[in-house]
Amino acid sequence: MLKKVSVNIDDGYAESVMIHSLSPDGSVDLSIRLARFPLKNTAHVWIHLATTEGAWSVVDESFQLNGEPLTAVDKDTAEFAAHSSSGEQSLSFKSSARHSSSMKGNASGNTLLGNTRHPEVGIGAIAASYDINFEAGSMGFHSNNGRWELTGIVSGNISIGSKNWGITHQGKWHRYRDTALVGSY
Repeated sequence: MLKKVSVNIDDGYAESVMIHSLSPDGSVDLSIRLARFPLKNTAHVWIHLATTEGAWSVVDESFQLNGEPLTAVDKDTAEFAAHSSSGEQSLSFKSSARHSSSMKGNASGNTLLGNTRHPEVGIGAIAASYDINFEAGSMGFHSNNGRWELTGIVSGNISIGSKNWGITHQGKWHRYRDTALVGSY
């Protein structure tokens, strides 16, 4: 059971969510993460895909939120969404049944990636789209103060330029620092 506690939230307060998957043979490694800074109405996006065909990634710290408040810990559903200032790029994470072993999540969006494993901070040049689902295999665990890790099945589609991948692999979902999800569990 989660315990609500009072927290002091400063201007640097952040919430994040990530989905990661690695194929059994290591030929496809995908990581998509969105960090929200609700008090600043900004977001950071990190996306990395490595396959036998190459590596693509982006670290973009210029995304904006739609003015969403802090994520309420007691709700069963949540959505983290952000977009570029031009509106051409977007990334959202949605989850349901958040407090159960049947938690489901989705990461979807359109961004621009670079053809590199180690990107500089900024916008990429190659159009990419994602529709990735997560289905928990257990209740997960709290790995540190405010961070919740779940393992399960990651499936979906990724398109980068003219390349497409369909995946169904073991993976993980984590979220960090929902409102009042600090203190003891």
